[in-house]
Amino acid sequence: MSILQQARVLVTSVPYAAFLLWPTIYLYYAIYLYQPYVVFLARLPIYILTNLIVYGLSYVLTGSKERATLGSAVFFIANLVLIRSGTQLPLLRTLHEVWNVHPEALAIPLLTLPLLRLIQIGQRVAHFIHLSVLAMIILLHARLVIRQVRDHFYLRKPSPTACPEAALQDSTLRYPDIYCLVFDAFGEPDTLERYLHLSFSYPDSLLQKGFLLSSLSLPYNATIHALYYFASPDKLPLSPPALESYMMQKKTYDIIAYSSLSQVLREKGYYLTGPLPMYYALQSMPCFHFHSYYNIFGMSFPYTSRWSTYAWHSITFARSMSISRQSRPVFYYYHLLTSHWPYVFDADGRYLRNREDNLNTLRASFTYTEKVLLQVVSDIQRGRMGNPRPYAILIFSDHGPYELGGPPYHLPPDTAQRIARSAIAALYTSWTLPDSTREAFLKATNHHDLGRIILQIANPIKRQVSPLSPSAETL
Repeated sequence: MSILQQARVLVTSVPYAAFLLWPTIYLYYAIYLYQPYVVFLARLPIYILTNLIVYGLSYVLTGSKERATLGSAVFFIANLVLIRSGTQLPLLRTLHEVWNVHPEALAIPLLTLPLLRLIQIGQRVAHFIHLSVLAMIILLHARLVIRQVRDHFYLRKPSPTACPEAALQDSTLRYPDIYCLVFDAFGEPDTLERYLHLSFSYPDSLLQKGFLLSSLSLPYNATIHALYYFASPDKLPLSPPALESYMMQKKTYDIIAYSSLSQVLREKGYYLTGPLPMYYALQSMPCFHFHSYYNIFGMSFPYTSRWSTYAWHSITFARSMSISRQSRPVFYYYHLLTSHWPYVFDADGRYLRNREDNLNTLRASFTYTEKVLLQVVSDIQRGRMGNPRPYAILIFSDHGPYELGGPPYHLPPDTAQRIARSAIAALYTSWTLPDSTREAFLKATNHHDLGRIILQIANPIKRQVSPLSPSAETL
């Protein structure tokens, strides 16, 4: 047998669907959502393990490798179709709602697999499934290459700037740790109280803790705009229509990769970290060392649903966000969507098994988000005890809930837009801010202003040593 024939036998004999079927489905959606490829690679062992578990269960339930191959395809594809199907047919619509709301429904296709024992499945069918999976994953990688070629040569999309080397820290200086907490779609409390009858106590609680508060009135109601302006404080930002036009022309949906704030912080010696954001575009922020790659329930999760949103946040909350003492300062980015559609939390943070959202589910999620906000602040301040490095906490919302003009809310268009374009910002520092920085924050009206505030905060504080207090800092 020639080497070519041996290679052909080897290629056709590998059971690709047994471990690559789910990764292939996931890669399809990751590409569609412009998720960084490194995220797919980091999670690949989890995808493969999940695929092998399903294949093993299929083998037990069907009794042969060939049926297990078909059973794996039935399991993954049936769930995919049912959770993403949009139809007005009563039965299919009910099935879609069940799969969207109840995670246990994912196991239902396993119950049908013993029926495959009643049919004869030959090796040709199994080989066809295996080779189809292999071909699909090759084509998806080819699609990534074609996208790169198109972006570089046709759209002339610039490459993101390389992350600079971190500066050496001067032992006589202290750069503060910075916590950036973004509550997606949380809006502005007075606006939400006026139009949605939501009552909040967190502004008073933050004021009592020494926070400064500012209300933002925005010309946009999109996360990508808010975070790009925030993350580009040393640039003259495009107007929202110009930014949208640029993104459409250049297909720069990962435009956050071209922002500069994190690069400036890196140059100052900051270590940038935080849980991997659920929103795919934010995973492209340069210079970040994100964690929680094992949390697969992002927006490109193939079976994205109400329960997967809850699962993502549950996994994120399970990990402490304390910053361990390091020789270099830390910028910690924490982005939550507990106040973002779909509204899956009740007022105490339990999962709401509602088939549809309404103003009651919205209000419950916002009530819970307020509790999360105050708890996170308390956790941060408790975790800072004994840590001599100064620190700052910046809290802001990127916009308000933006879907209220349509069903099932049906608010007047002007009211819905006013809510969507409202946002809040809150700032705490463990040292006394210069008057210029304090005034700049209080007068901030947009996220670009907040980014420039971060640049002012991320400056060294000279430490002076005295006989009475060897570690005292003049703040």
